Amino acid sequence: IHMTETGKVVRAGGWGYLLGDEGAGYWIGREAIRRTLTAIDTKSAITKGSLEAEVLDFTKCKDWNEIKEYVYSKDRSAIAALAKPVITLAKSGDLVAQDILAIAADYLIDLVLQLESVVAKPELPVMFAGGITEAGDSITDLINIGIGRDLLLSKVRIANRAAEIAAENLT
Repeated sequence: IHMTETGKVVRAGGWGYLLGDEGAGYWIGREAIRRTLTAIDTKSAITKGSLEAEVLDFTKCKDWNEIKEYVYSKDRSAIAALAKPVITLAKSGDLVAQDILAIAADYLIDLVLQLESVVAKPELPVMFAGGITEAGDSITDLINIGIGRDLLLSKVRIANRAAEIAAENLT
């Protein structure tokens, strides 16, 4: 979200988990579940310490039916909570987890570039808020490398930061 000098709000992405919130915590968690389901469907070996094993352990599920029940019976925050183990596994070298975070970073980079293009201002100050800020350096580094500059991942709550931005722009 960007607010112009005239107070116009310009947005890119952030449509919510049902319409497409690629790169967000829910998306990361859902992608981890999808990768696990693919491993189950293809009868791939699920080794201790792997992303797939972590998803099964985290959800207390053993197979696709249990995962389906888990996903459809839980609140979206339960799916988003899987982002934390994905981040931890990525830091420890799990290639599947690293791939998920790399794709998430690419989506977020695209949103930044889209916003800059719409407002015709390159290198806008950018701040990410919400669950993705829990990813810390894991995703920040990928975004900064991909975009070619340092961006800020804010650990403030969205509502609080939105109020601060609005207050700053009232004067």
